[in-house]
Amino acid sequence: YRGHDRGRIYRLTHREAPPAPSADLSAFDTKALARECASPLFWRRQTAQRLLIERGDKHAAPELRKLLDDTFTESSAVITALRTLDQLGALTPHNVQPFIGHADPAVRVHALQLADPWFARDEGRTLLDAALNAVATEPNSRVQIQFALSLGEARDPRAFTALARLARSRLSVRWMDAAILSSLHGQGVE
Repeated sequence: YRGHDRGRIYRLTHREAPPAPSADLSAFDTKALARECASPLFWRRQTAQRLLIERGDKHAAPELRKLLDDTFTESSAVITALRTLDQLGALTPHNVQPFIGHADPAVRVHALQLADPWFARDEGRTLLDAALNAVATEPNSRVQIQFALSLGEARDPRAFTALARLARSRLSVRWMDAAILSSLHGQGVE
């Protein structure tokens, strides 16, 4: 207990370290908040996202789409930008489609989750096509499970065929059986 009465050290910095940027994001305009969605700091990304959604500011959409178009954008920023566009009601199938084949499995999972509502609609046809092409070669088991869950939203016979293929070839993946059964539930499939 020695020193318990002397407080805590929360942060150590070098004397010549530049000062940290302001933590008060509430004064930022829409563009600045959208750019903060690409911050390497989790807290800043999440706070910027929350403020944009609370404001309901759809004017952030072009700036968020710039983040998606930049090939150097970190995976965490891609996920934040996609989720923010979705919450603002500004996400389109065209925004999601490139990320079904992204290099990072976490981005692929989020892209599939966001694609779910479009799989059963006509405007999501190309999105469903991209997913059906990608499912056959997906190496990551977590993404395979998300494919099984997401394809259940489609009423296209090709989605059922892909689910059957997953059942035959990937049933050894833990939770795959539950994901497939969940997708088949309510579709009148034996």
